[in-house]
Amino acid sequence: MDSSRYLTLLLVGQRCCGARFRYRCMKPCGSGIGVQYHLEGLTREELDAYLAQQLKAAGVSQAAV
Repeated sequence: MDSSRYLTLLLVGQRCCGARFRYRCMKPCGSGIGVQYHLEGLTREELDAYLAQQLKAAGVSQAAV
């Protein structure tokens, strides 16, 4: 094959999924991974602010508590 890239694939999963690519049978697949990133969860305050913003964007003027 030449140096052109024909396929870009985005894999999203739990943290343990990345460990599977270290198995011998999965090495060929894992060798093509260019970037790995782990997102942490939101704090309660961040979650409240995020949900309020999303509800506002959806047109909800007041949410039940």
